[in-house]
Order: sequence, then C-alpha cells, then structure tokens
Amino acid sequence: MKYILSVFLFCIFTVNALRAQPHSTQPQQTTDSLLNFIKTTKKDTLFVNALNALSGQYINAGSYQLASEYAEKAQQLARTLNYKKGIAVSFGNVGNIYLYQGNYEKAFINHQKALKIKEEIGDKQGLGNSYNNIGLIYYYQCLVLK
Repeated sequence: MKYILSVFLFCIFTVNALRAQPHSTQPQQTTDSLLNFIKTTKKDTLFVNALNALSGQYINAGSYQLASEYAEKAQQLARTLNYKKGIAVSFGNVGNIYLYQGNYEKAFINHQKALKIKEEIGDKQGLGNSYNNIGLIYYYQCLVLK
C-alpha cells in the first residue's frame, strides 16, 4: 500500500512540476491589464489580489525582481488591511521566486508561512496549492541531488 501511495504522489508531483515551467510565456495583455487596474483602483483587497497576480505573472516570465517587488507591496498592504489570504498568497509567490532561483530553504520557509495562514483561515484550495508547492520543492531538490 505504501508503494502504491508513493508512486501515486510521485506521478502527481511530476505532472505538476512539468506544468509549472517557470519561464513560460504569458500574454502581455494580462500584465498590462493588471498594471492599468492598479493605477485606477483604491487600495483594498482587490488591489492586493491584483498585486499578487502581477507577481505571479512576473514569476512566470522569469522576472523575479519585479515579481518580488509586487509580492512585497501586496504583503505590506494585506497586513495593513488584515487580509490574511492576501498575505498567504504573497508568501506563496515569494516562495515560488526562491524555488525557481534554487534557494530551496527560503522557498520552504515561505511556503510553510503560507500554509499556516491558509490552515488558519480554512482556505482548502490554497492548502492544496501550498502542499503542491512544498512537493515541488522536494522534487527539485531530488533533481539537484542526482
């Protein structure tokens, strides 16, 4: 039974790792739309979500400095608003930045912080994302060790 579970988990993480290519191209339209949105909206939870989405877009484009800047802005505003989901998503984005830069320790720390908040607020989909990201950290570490 343990063997079947191990094979199943390995397959899931492998498929997700292959799907989550860090340098895939995203339509510039989405980034432009998000940039326009944050110029015209008030600083509320939607603004935090847009900042986090921009961070994700820049992660996917491999622009880690910009991704980090938007994740930090999102986290600062989310803390001011006490918007825990926004804080958790920004930790996840920072974790992914570190993951794709090969800093697995910092990636793990940030994904653990995201996981803890998602547990507190009962965000089941977010928990799944966090567990997946932590699995990717272990997966990438195995590739490095080989």
